[in-house]
Amino acid sequence: MLWDYPWQPIRDPELATATLMSDPTLLLLPRDHPFAGADAVPVAALEDQMWIVRDEHPVADVLRRVCRSAGFEPEVAFAANDYQETQGMVAAGIGIALAPHLALSALRPDVVAVPLEKAPNRRILLAHLAGRRLSAAAREATAVFRSVANTRASSQNQD
Repeated sequence: MLWDYPWQPIRDPELATATLMSDPTLLLLPRDHPFAGADAVPVAALEDQMWIVRDEHPVADVLRRVCRSAGFEPEVAFAANDYQETQGMVAAGIGIALAPHLALSALRPDVVAVPLEKAPNRRILLAHLAGRRLSAAAREATAVFRSVANTRASSQNQD
């Protein structure tokens, strides 16, 4: 399994890839934040916010790109090591953050995830060496991944 963003798609002639699903980028806010109940938040409305980022992680690039597209540079309060640490800092009011939906399976009760307008989705891909037949086990694993992706996509559409 691999993932990429629109500005840096995985294109490797040695790999055969198939898109499993699209994973939206969400905005993480403390439960008492003024935008916590919003259907979607425009990026421009967040110019005065402090941010928590994943240090040296592609989601930091996502943050820079969406903020620059809205005409400002994000002010980073802290660089976290993982999404659980990021959520803790968001809950403590240190800043707000971005995270892919799939990284939020264990969302803290004092943090909310809301859609961010014009935020990029990442593609979740299955890949294998091009020109190679999949083993029976790999075919079964592929079927499981596709089933889980379809189930997740259906549940996201119902939210």
